[in-house]
Amino acid sequence: MYTNWLAFGALLVGVFKRYGIPKFNKEYMQRIIFDENVQMIPYLAVVGMSGGANFILYVPLILHGYLEISPILKEILDRNP
Repeated sequence: MYTNWLAFGALLVGVFKRYGIPKFNKEYMQRIIFDENVQMIPYLAVVGMSGGANFILYVPLILHGYLEISPILKEILDRNP
């Protein structure tokens, strides 16, 4: 039930991590418009409207999450093997 909200929050955290606290001006929006996290938000809206019955729709979001978190996990593992 809360999977879509959790995924939306994770995408927003990804944007904030890369570009800092949001500033609602033209320069900030031009920087984030082509970010993968921002481009996944409309896809998440479509998945949310289709309902949670079809798990295959969540696979691109899960893969995107793994790709986003893998550099962080690699850094942690390199520091503390």
